[in-house]
Amino acid sequence: MRYSRLICPLLAWLSISAVKAHDVTWMENNFGSAPSNPMALYYPGDVRDGGNIYVRPSSGEPCTVVVNLNPSTSTLVNAQVLPPSTANSVMILVQILRAPTNHTETATISGEWHATGLPPGKGCDAVSPNPFSVPITVSDQQPPLRITGFNSAWVMLTGPARPLQYSTCLTGPWSTYSIGQNFNIRKMSVGFFLQTRKLGGMIDGTVTDNSGTPQQNFSFDLQYGGAKISTDFTGGYAFPTLPIGLNWLSLSNPAGANLNIGISNADHVATNPFTSALIKAVMVADPPVNPTNVCNCTPWCSIGFASVAGGTGPVYYAGGANNPTGGTPDCGTPSVTVTPPVGAPFTITAGTGHHHNSGPNPASGTWTVTTIVCGKTKTASVTVP
Repeated sequence: MRYSRLICPLLAWLSISAVKAHDVTWMENNFGSAPSNPMALYYPGDVRDGGNIYVRPSSGEPCTVVVNLNPSTSTLVNAQVLPPSTANSVMILVQILRAPTNHTETATISGEWHATGLPPGKGCDAVSPNPFSVPITVSDQQPPLRITGFNSAWVMLTGPARPLQYSTCLTGPWSTYSIGQNFNIRKMSVGFFLQTRKLGGMIDGTVTDNSGTPQQNFSFDLQYGGAKISTDFTGGYAFPTLPIGLNWLSLSNPAGANLNIGISNADHVATNPFTSALIKAVMVADPPVNPTNVCNCTPWCSIGFASVAGGTGPVYYAGGANNPTGGTPDCGTPSVTVTPPVGAPFTITAGTGHHHNSGPNPASGTWTVTTIVCGKTKTASVTVP
């Protein structure tokens, strides 16, 4: 009896913590936790594409929902539920109708969503209305994307709070490096930047090491900042509504190693709102040493790849030196070598923020990255199917 009293509340807590749900999100409220953040639209720049509100499931939530909007008397914006309005994930399009009065004007979009009971046997019984309200701000004074400072290696960009994309060509393809308003980015040799409001569905999946063991407490972020998440005890992760196309995600672990991986987000339909990206990654590092050592840095290295519905992506690898526990670093020149399953080993540039990859269709077999710093060596390997 003593054990049953302990176990029953535990099981009840586990069942409650596992409950899935839908969230109402938009770009400025991407996790559904900041409903007072208004959707910011600019006239006339956003007249064509407008903004999107998502009634989206949490990762693994199977339930089909219906979304209804309340009648609106606003002459500033219009909202419509895009078909299908009965689906696992539903999108609402918000469009600007006219220029705002006195440069800035506000409106509100409201409605409700509720479960349909489908699919059967999945616990989709939250059929009572779940009301939501989205504040909208329309301004005719859009801040431009501009350079505010730079040095020999980095450049600072500022603009509206939106995803920042980069391409070497004006016609694309565009890769997403960050979401925010202020961007401190590594200089590119030649290229173009733009910001977008076009978001795709969720990217979710798991992270394991080369033996299939889940990797807990890996931090995830876009390469130059955005929505930061961590992997759970199953190695699971989920990014809400990242832009369609290539997203540069940065992984790091508590040992001081990091790895940038490009994951392409698919053009989702409402009935399949996820890109499932299964990541195999190995990140290792020697612990920091006493700053009084003559050569007082320690090596780290990382290697990994992502598998999506379209197949296995490139292998990504990186390596460098971690600073000592204090004092002035004295690292010398770290050496980072990649050994592919076929062909000769080759060296890559060391350092945090550098991403290197094998290119598409990596050779099957074991890929290894080795970093040597201060006479110390660290090695990591992954096997491509």
